[in-house]
Amino acid sequence: MSKDKEMPEKADLQSLDISAENRARLKQLFPSVFTETKDDKGELVESIDFEKLKAELGTFSDVFESRRERYGMDWPGKKDCMKLIQKSSIATLKPCREESVNFDDTENLFIEGDNLEVLKLLQKSYYGKIKMIYIDPPYNTGKEFIYPDDYSESLDTYLAYAGLIDDEGKKFTTQSTNEGRFHTRWLNMMYPRIYLARNLLREDGVICVSIDDNEMSNLRMILNDVFSEDNCLAELVWDLGAGTAAGHFTRSHEYILVYAKNKASLSNFTYNGDSDTISERAVKKISRGNPASQITFPPGIDFEGEDKTFTGTIGKSEKIKIVSGKLKCKNGKLAEDVTIEAGWAMRNQILNWLAGEDTYDTKGQKVRRFYFSEKGVLQYEKERGFVNPPSVLRQVASTKKGSEELIERFGEKVMDYPKPVALIEYLISTVCDDNDLIIDFFAGSCPLAESAFKTNISLNSNNRFICVQLPEKCNASEETGKNAISLGLNTVADIGKERIRRAIKEFAKDVAKKAKDAKADLLKSKKAIPIIDLGFKVLKLDKSNFKVWNGTEPEPTDEKLAKQLEAFVEHIDPKATQEDILFELLLKAGFKPTEKIEKKKFAGKTVFSIADGLLLICLEDEITKGLIEAIAEAEPLQFICLDRGFKGNDQLKANAVQTFAARNQGRDKQDQIVFRTV
Repeated sequence: MSKDKEMPEKADLQSLDISAENRARLKQLFPSVFTETKDDKGELVESIDFEKLKAELGTFSDVFESRRERYGMDWPGKKDCMKLIQKSSIATLKPCREESVNFDDTENLFIEGDNLEVLKLLQKSYYGKIKMIYIDPPYNTGKEFIYPDDYSESLDTYLAYAGLIDDEGKKFTTQSTNEGRFHTRWLNMMYPRIYLARNLLREDGVICVSIDDNEMSNLRMILNDVFSEDNCLAELVWDLGAGTAAGHFTRSHEYILVYAKNKASLSNFTYNGDSDTISERAVKKISRGNPASQITFPPGIDFEGEDKTFTGTIGKSEKIKIVSGKLKCKNGKLAEDVTIEAGWAMRNQILNWLAGEDTYDTKGQKVRRFYFSEKGVLQYEKERGFVNPPSVLRQVASTKKGSEELIERFGEKVMDYPKPVALIEYLISTVCDDNDLIIDFFAGSCPLAESAFKTNISLNSNNRFICVQLPEKCNASEETGKNAISLGLNTVADIGKERIRRAIKEFAKDVAKKAKDAKADLLKSKKAIPIIDLGFKVLKLDKSNFKVWNGTEPEPTDEKLAKQLEAFVEHIDPKATQEDILFELLLKAGFKPTEKIEKKKFAGKTVFSIADGLLLICLEDEITKGLIEAIAEAEPLQFICLDRGFKGNDQLKANAVQTFAARNQGRDKQDQIVFRTV
């Protein structure tokens, strides 16, 4: 057995490798296109035979291919964007209890930090788990969006900007008016974030992006490029009700672009309003696609109107021909058998219903009954289970309303142009059902959090949110900035967190009343008392608690390598708290930072149990044989401990590996215990 196999795996302290993930997905679809070649060092590496891939896809190359014109989106910097997407993050998210509400029990998150780094860090934990993304990104009007000067150093740039490390020339810059509306800068900022965001969506997930005319066309091209134009659901026009004169026209609208991750996996939007029914005609105009056919109806079917009898042909464009018997209404019922010929809109459903079977339309909505109207036309009545929202949103609040809501929260205006709660509440209630995850990584003053609370209370749902916001400093030279600073809110992130806290205080009263009413009606309705998550956990982007090889520097000299190794002997930041380390390890292990965490004792040692024991983490300074045996007996999916806990005892470490290997014998790979050290 090799030395490597005798040692535990090292915990991966970097974010998800996007390139490796994409290659793995490609390999599942086309395993035959993967081959082996030698790299620049003469070592064998896995590679992709692109000519074979083209053959698999039925797109063969020819000598002119390199000179073909291609349709697609391109701009100066797109290649760098792709490199940036593929660069893993070595940052972490540190918990901040004192700024949170109900820290230990809530599943809502507020993450303070650069959203690009945060999106990378969320890849392992939230890959394919988000139902809805709503973002209100900068509109690129020429003065308001912040971007890093050097995209290749985004973490260090952010840490310097947030004052977490010394500024060595790395800074964020606010785009000034005299720089103009450079589309390239906006595209460089948006593309990587949209790309990474798509990974987080479920297969039936939806992204909604607010925008105005400045970057509408470019945003649509980004979304087409990342999501495919086939997955475009709608270009919603948000009617503001009023507007400002801009050139030759008054601009009184904005847009919300809505895309599905996979439209084929997305069902119609569920109707979440009060109990409602739909009643429409069950006949259509006769055509080649909707030919006439005959159906016999028995007596007893509901018939509206006064007693009357119909014979012959009824109607003009949607003709109904009475073939045999009479269409006779008596005492609100069909009096006798009648055979009718028509172009039926729901022929199969009519026959099922007449046979006494439960009947549903093509959308899955239950048909309650068929009946004849007072004009002798067959109608249907079905439960409204789905909704098809209009593409023009009229009377759904306004930007003015968003400002008024913030003034109501803080007593004065602390931010310009926040989105109104009602707009986001409308989108959430349309897209989401229950127990869904929603994220906004341009959170601003966090209207999404307030919207999530309101929809949960009104619909008895339990959707959770993640808000991500850069700690952009409030501008003391502007009125809104002065107002915010006077309240002790020095950054936009501070405004967002305080807004959530104030909203929680208000909504707690509504929830208490609702719970009281539900308790009173419990015996009658037999419904569970609604449990609304009125809390949020604050996490802050920071450098890793561990000294991590980043792999980007040139190969060091022997002298430099010796110094680096000496620095890594104690590779844990002495300022890191145990909770800081715990949260970094569970996040890098692919567990959500909202998972249930319990302290337990194993062989006298403290062990953190995450997600009911799926992940066990021991941060003790001494690992014993008894601890290893107790952990193996518990059979977690993963066990992580500090390498220094073995105190240089390689034999104990090798024995630990063998203990878990013995426990894993005969098990499927996905059920085996993974043992890692850090």
